[in-house]
Amino acid sequence: MKALRFYFILGALQGIRVLNGATSIIPDCDEVFNYWEPIHYLTNGFGLQTWEYSPVYAIRSWAYIALQAVYFKLTTVIILLTTRHSTSSASLLLLIRSYFGVVSGFAEISLYISLNRSKLFGSNIALAYIVISALSSGMSHASVSSLPSSFAMVLFTISLKYLVDYLSAETNRARATAISSGLFAVVVGGVLGWPFVLALAPAWALHYLYISFKAVSSAVEKKKQVKGGKPIDEKKGIDETQALDLTPYRAFFNSTLSVIKASVILIVIIVGIDAVAYRKIEFVPLNIVLYNVIHASADSGPNIFGTEPWYYYLANLALNFNIALPLALAAPIALPFSSIKKKRQALLLVLPFFLWLAIFTAQPHKEERFMYIVYGSLAVNAAVSIDAIMQVGSRVLPRWPWIGKIVVAAVLMVYAALSVMRTSALISYYGAPMKVYDKVHELTPQVPTADGGKYSNVCVGREWYRFPSSYFLRDDQRLKFIASGFDGLLPGEFAEGGDGLHDWRFGTHVVPSGMNNRNEADPSKLVPVSACDYIVDTDLDTAPGETRFTRDEEHWKKVVCEPFLDAGASRGIARQLKIPTALHKFTKSELVWTEYCLLERVN
Repeated sequence: MKALRFYFILGALQGIRVLNGATSIIPDCDEVFNYWEPIHYLTNGFGLQTWEYSPVYAIRSWAYIALQAVYFKLTTVIILLTTRHSTSSASLLLLIRSYFGVVSGFAEISLYISLNRSKLFGSNIALAYIVISALSSGMSHASVSSLPSSFAMVLFTISLKYLVDYLSAETNRARATAISSGLFAVVVGGVLGWPFVLALAPAWALHYLYISFKAVSSAVEKKKQVKGGKPIDEKKGIDETQALDLTPYRAFFNSTLSVIKASVILIVIIVGIDAVAYRKIEFVPLNIVLYNVIHASADSGPNIFGTEPWYYYLANLALNFNIALPLALAAPIALPFSSIKKKRQALLLVLPFFLWLAIFTAQPHKEERFMYIVYGSLAVNAAVSIDAIMQVGSRVLPRWPWIGKIVVAAVLMVYAALSVMRTSALISYYGAPMKVYDKVHELTPQVPTADGGKYSNVCVGREWYRFPSSYFLRDDQRLKFIASGFDGLLPGEFAEGGDGLHDWRFGTHVVPSGMNNRNEADPSKLVPVSACDYIVDTDLDTAPGETRFTRDEEHWKKVVCEPFLDAGASRGIARQLKIPTALHKFTKSELVWTEYCLLERVN
């Protein structure tokens, strides 16, 4: 029965993650321009380049990009060998996203297994965790993202699995293996993915150091109590002639050394790959920290891209986890009432979410993706509170222990319903860009092109940040930017061409023109509207200086349009959750729709 339940959970979780990869939106333009575009450059030979990839700044790692590109190429080869047919790059992108989701699913299920088999935590917490994680609206897009913060999230979830093993271990050897594996997972997530996740490692390392040396100190004290080579206590049999047990110390030393060795090897490989790409030695994780923390100023650094109020993350997490958020926040209070055996030790598992939330709430510049790292930790914390509810119910009403279970079941059902409604809203309301761009590769090539070149230009103005990547373009199409109300720095283009291995993808080390780290606009990134063969735009009202191309029927015709929510004009709870239309009046909700269109030049 237990095996059947496990395989059901595994199948359901992986099915959800595959579906997430195929249907969820790409909510962050940073994912497209800083990751999918460089990946596309490696796999297809062209793509858009942000200033972060200029060798002058080098704050993005080509080692990470190369890893994703290998996934892409392997998938292409496997499909070709198994089906004898090639597939569109857009379909491959969705397939790779599903692959990312499956990898995340295995990390989630590994944490579930450790919680479930642990004598310290148990099956109730494990089951609540996996339900919360599987259905989370935030996980629906974080688990299938190419962002380093998603990569770090997966590695940190794996490290949580090892932390549970560490807290549950009964021998020094098992404890050492678990902590070294967990710490190395954090190192991989930080060095190859996002370096800030390393801030979560010291607490675990210090705890292991403390208990290891405490055990040795205890053995030393016992030795001091022995006199004359005879046991002080015949029953205990403590003898001065016995050798001092240094096993905890040796285990700590050996596990620490193994983590250091593996980390050094990993760093050497990453620096080597980045050196080949940039043609100079760069330690990108350090560059990222220097830019975002040490060298940040009023003119340069993350804050120039916008700041948010202190409650931004709480509001965002409430959307992504609904009632699981207050449950997670209540975990330290709920812990004493839970079924967890060693509650003080369990604090080590509960605290990472609060530490991370505190660190990033204090930063003026906030992004949803910054919280990805602790999505697993949030789910575990919420599960602890749910377990506490069940335990309190059985203690307060010992004659009716099933009441607590009913309350927990109701909580999880409400959570599931709200999560599905939120995820459905994101897909239904904002899925138009991916649907529209999916039609771009079907367009008949313009002969001649608008600018007389060999590529058809697909242009975007105010909708530049919703471009889902060059994987939605054919090799004879290029994305171009036209003037809009945006006055910041737009991406440029990687240098194309190159013959031979030495010049392969030489755009990785060519210093592009017009780049800066101050978000100052560069006019050379724009083309005139006359150079556009196609334009992607919405039917929303325009800002001063912008053109409403969907109404300019003299020059443009609609190829395809998809409904798109006008979030600014919509109101009520239905704007956040996809609820039945019959409830809109009851909830005082109103959804205002516009069109998201692909336009073709006619004149």
